[in-house]
Amino acid sequence: MSVETPALLTSPRLKSKRKVFTNDPGTVFFMNLMDVTGLSREDVQTWVEKLREWLWPEPSHMNYVQVVYAGKVVTGLTGKLRYSIAGGDMDMIRRVISTAISLGIGTSRRNGFGRIRVRVR
Repeated sequence: MSVETPALLTSPRLKSKRKVFTNDPGTVFFMNLMDVTGLSREDVQTWVEKLREWLWPEPSHMNYVQVVYAGKVVTGLTGKLRYSIAGGDMDMIRRVISTAISLGIGTSRRNGFGRIRVRVR
């Protein structure tokens, strides 16, 4: 998965303005899980843990980019994130990935952050 525009990732557990820089699938696709399930931060935690079991992070190339947004300097994650599918609910995995492709990952997606491109091998 190629992160084309800086992604602003947040912790799935703690509501905070601080951003997280990781390729952990539960964090990367957290907002997409909320979109797909319609659940709140507290209620989606079971799905976050399941996604961590289903998508195995592989060695990735992560970069950090600073951009000015709303008059403030914001640091976002870019690069190439790789995952292997280790099993699980394939329908849910497809729905989460499809949502990530159409809406992006992380927060501030409406403002162009977190745009991705997915390549399947």
